[in-house]
Amino acid sequence: MTCGWTINSPFANVVKNLGRWTVPLRWKPTIPEDNNPEDLTGSLRHYAFARVTRAQNGPDQGRFRWYLNDLPGAAIIRKQGVEDSLELAKTVANAQFQSWLTWVGLAPADANLESEPAASSNLTPLPSPTRLISPTEQRLPRYLAPLCEGLVGFFEEHGLHLDQLYTWKIPPVPSFVPFERESDSLAKANARLKRVLSAIWHGQPDSRYELAEWYVAKWGGVYNREATLRTCIAQSDEELIGRGTSGVATWSKLLAIRNPDRFAIFDARVSVALNALQIVQDHKRPIFFPNLPSKNRTVREFQDWIRGRDQGRGHKAFPARAYGIYLKVLSEVVRQLNLASIDEIEMLLFAQAEILARRAMSHPTMLQSSIAAA
Repeated sequence: MTCGWTINSPFANVVKNLGRWTVPLRWKPTIPEDNNPEDLTGSLRHYAFARVTRAQNGPDQGRFRWYLNDLPGAAIIRKQGVEDSLELAKTVANAQFQSWLTWVGLAPADANLESEPAASSNLTPLPSPTRLISPTEQRLPRYLAPLCEGLVGFFEEHGLHLDQLYTWKIPPVPSFVPFERESDSLAKANARLKRVLSAIWHGQPDSRYELAEWYVAKWGGVYNREATLRTCIAQSDEELIGRGTSGVATWSKLLAIRNPDRFAIFDARVSVALNALQIVQDHKRPIFFPNLPSKNRTVREFQDWIRGRDQGRGHKAFPARAYGIYLKVLSEVVRQLNLASIDEIEMLLFAQAEILARRAMSHPTMLQSSIAAA
């Protein structure tokens, strides 16, 4: 199925006006006066759809990052990556942009709307287009299937109302963040905000601490010492995930703005929602995610309640594996529902956490026997 909830792209009118044309992006220096640019913007009809910039530090220092800007995307489309050369980064970004045009219903055609010189013949061959991965190839663990099926059903029932259900407000953004909510719902605005922050994260490395501090503390309500936050900023994706659930409400937010199409926020409400949903749906072998620190009274009440009642014939997601399991579940649900991104699942779980917790605590089924380790 295709969900009716989509991210509102500021380039929607441009896309509509393209008809069924497929044309390459036109690359120009982000700073017009730059005679030796290592920071380029890929535009079409005066709208910037992509950007390539040279990494100034970190494990990819000296390589070229590319990303597509604020496009409602499908799972088959890469929206960012790192390449060894500027030309290759431009080529890969353009190829993914063409894939996106095809995905939204635009087919290749002979066009002279805009053009740029053909890429040099000595470039590294372009990788084959990303494709959907079949369930067999994904090798989804069998014990995750009931949770995925339950979450698919839950989203089918409530996902179309996400605009009304998700009410997390956006505080005033930093001056260097070009974002306005406009007429978007809070769900759409928050999804779009993440893409804007991701572009700044990769394009303005010197602003990362201020960006992270605003998103984690002012937006997310999670406060850390400066040294802690700077350590998280400096760590790789793998190093952060290797922390288990220690500080996950902080570092998962950083991952979500590094790559909002691959990572999702994981916090106490999301964990409670996953646990409560399985109780409400009478799962025979639920997967219990760890209790995480929370200021929310209903969340804490559910956590206290389940501590004395979670002796079911279920799996227990160990802290070291919890975030990885969470991402596998979200990715599988997105695949089955053909959603634009994992944001939608995470936001629905967050929005419905308290309701699910109350329903679970009043549910007649009592979990029995011992927990089997997953």
